[in-house]
Amino acid sequence: KKKKNTASGIGQKKRDEIKQKREIELAQEWLDSLTIQDIINPKYFDQNYIDTLKSTYSSELPFPNLTFLDFLSTDYAEKLQEEVKGLEYFIKSNDLFEFIQSSDLNEIELPPLMKKFRSLLYSDEFRQVISNITGLQTIATQTDMFAAVYQKGHYLLPHDDELKGRVVAYIYYLVPPDWSINDGGTLDLYNVDNKNEPTNIAKQNIPSWNSFSFFTVSEKSYHQVSEILSDKNRLSIGGWFHAQNLPTRAPRYQDILPTFTPISNPLVPVDQTQSLGKFFFFFFFFF
Repeated sequence: KKKKNTASGIGQKKRDEIKQKREIELAQEWLDSLTIQDIINPKYFDQNYIDTLKSTYSSELPFPNLTFLDFLSTDYAEKLQEEVKGLEYFIKSNDLFEFIQSSDLNEIELPPLMKKFRSLLYSDEFRQVISNITGLQTIATQTDMFAAVYQKGHYLLPHDDELKGRVVAYIYYLVPPDWSINDGGTLDLYNVDNKNEPTNIAKQNIPSWNSFSFFTVSEKSYHQVSEILSDKNRLSIGGWFHAQNLPTRAPRYQDILPTFTPISNPLVPVDQTQSLGKFFFFFFFFF
């Protein structure tokens, strides 16, 4: 009887493993079937709307910039946020900044929703949207993406991002929905003088959950992240779109290399080894 129970237990475990494997396969098949407009707000692909945004973008001061609100499907954004929280992070610091950052998201194995997000952001369709709005026609397929967490006291002083072929910088915010100017962490855009040195803040962008901000990178695109004033986590995914065959420039003082210190995950962790297992759990309730 004992042997029978043992054999029965092994058989049930095997059946459970097969069932879970199939559920994961179905969830992945479903994720693969989603189109870009199932995930990214379809209005940002409407040509008439893009024409309006192009005019707005080019006229924004102190340099071309824009924010897409309600960027992703709400459900997708919520689940993506949980995956971002589960990444490995490092303290990044020198005299110009202090915050927490992931590794290059092009160099590590990503959980499924993040992997899909990365592929969509650098897809032909979305790069064409960015090209149409910015007027930049040579945006490359090169991916350049990271996740960052700013916590109380963290900051990033003015810099221009002009480095290594970057033409458009972006940041996708996953901050708490009640984030306000009182929390700090604003993306401040600077005026520059006749020597292209930053002078004063011309515009403050307050982070907003599920929004995507971007701007043209140039010798005038000075910006900063103001100091975090609250106990909230300023979580985001940021990066750059690149162009081919751009001339290089000599490094400026803003390019000083930071120090990297491994830390325990500063956010609620997600078990990466079980990410697909967790993924199929919400598969049937998605959208």
